[in-house]
Amino acid sequence: HRAGSLPLGNRSNDEVQTVVNPAYSGSIATTSGSARYSSRQEIVQMEMELPKAEALSPKNIQIILIVIFVVIGLLAISNAVQFIILTRSLPNGHNEVASASVESVGESPLPATERSTTEILATEQPTTTEAPVTSTTTTEAPTTTTTTETSTSTTTTTDPPTTAPEPREQFREVYRKYTEKFNREFTEEGLDNYVSNHDIFSLGAIDGIEVGETQFADLSLEQLARLLGNQDPWKYSTTMRCDIYTYLNDQQDEDLLNGLNLFSGDERLPARVNLTASLTSVKDQGTECSSGFAFAVAQLVGISTKSSLSPQSLLTDPHNFHCHKAETSRAMVTAAAEGVVDEKQLRFDKTIEWRESSVHNGTHYPPTGPCVIHGANTDFVNVDANDAITRFLAAHGAVIVELPVDRKFFFYKGGLYAPSDDVIGYQPAVVVGYSRRSQGEFWIVRNSYGAQWGQAGNIEVKKLLPSGGPPFDYAFAFYTVRA
Repeated sequence: HRAGSLPLGNRSNDEVQTVVNPAYSGSIATTSGSARYSSRQEIVQMEMELPKAEALSPKNIQIILIVIFVVIGLLAISNAVQFIILTRSLPNGHNEVASASVESVGESPLPATERSTTEILATEQPTTTEAPVTSTTTTEAPTTTTTTETSTSTTTTTDPPTTAPEPREQFREVYRKYTEKFNREFTEEGLDNYVSNHDIFSLGAIDGIEVGETQFADLSLEQLARLLGNQDPWKYSTTMRCDIYTYLNDQQDEDLLNGLNLFSGDERLPARVNLTASLTSVKDQGTECSSGFAFAVAQLVGISTKSSLSPQSLLTDPHNFHCHKAETSRAMVTAAAEGVVDEKQLRFDKTIEWRESSVHNGTHYPPTGPCVIHGANTDFVNVDANDAITRFLAAHGAVIVELPVDRKFFFYKGGLYAPSDDVIGYQPAVVVGYSRRSQGEFWIVRNSYGAQWGQAGNIEVKKLLPSGGPPFDYAFAFYTVRA
């Protein structure tokens, strides 16, 4: 066993190494401390008496960890913010470039990254709390949406444009049901006319009357006009005036030929007259022929005979114009001269325009005294047409008028009818009464459009038009001289 000292000079503790010397022990003096050593058989252990370092407290460790996490977080935020800035500044479709830029930023040396983070935090401090949320939503959702919209837009432009069906196509099924209801033929022309008329009858009410779908809904305005006639040229005849036949033989003063004696001045006119109870069933002239004149004359003669007479016998009269705007006065002359046969002997076919026919052995019902009623204005008496017709109805019976017709007339369902200024023709019909209610005075008129039209085949016509004049200023009648 040996003891001694080993001078180490100014060597640091790091330079003190283990010495292998089994026969040697002693102490070592250094400038920074001392060390003892001893030797054993194999390994010499050296204990150095050095100044002890101060141990780290848990609080200091915690602070160090926080600092480390803060630095890591700031680096992450810096990278995210730089990625957002690059993404927004680049156009769509450059995401790969933006990602590459972010990756290059993430690989920058630590000092450069720290400087970038400091600058961003100093300039964008208010938005740092929203940065993570914004980056998640903005970098993925808008990109996906933009791609989808672009694809959709491309598909839309290549597909043919979608257009709404034409208005007429929307009515095809409605029109089909109409043809079944009124036993009409389905045609494309009829569909077009139905669509046009639908603007009128679908209103439900127009100009104070009720309107609706009728058998005329698939006819054009020209076709409707062909069903009507013109005003009869006999309307102002002075030789066939009804008031001449109403005078007694000793009262032929020309000054009194104004209809005054149609009803005695000593008697009061009834407030209402209604002769519908004496009428036969409602007739239907169809939609092919302007035959209203024949139906009106047959109806008027049938009132006095209490028989249902044939309009066909008047329609085939060779002295008239058949289905082409024939004249009421001609049919009346024929009826007075030859009579009208019973409907059972010669029926009317509304599906055809007309046909030649005759009945040689049938029963004829000749009326007497066809005449015309109109007002008169002299130095002594002023009688308008309304007044003259009213007096004749009260004293003698029904008369025929030629109604001025506009388009809405064909779709009449109820109310007081007054023609507009757009008259397209005239329809002969039978006036069977008059009455009044809150809307004013009106005529009760039997038409020949069937029982489904109007008020069970009838129409109420205002006595006075908005202009103040009457709807018609003449009428035709048959007169039998009173005893």
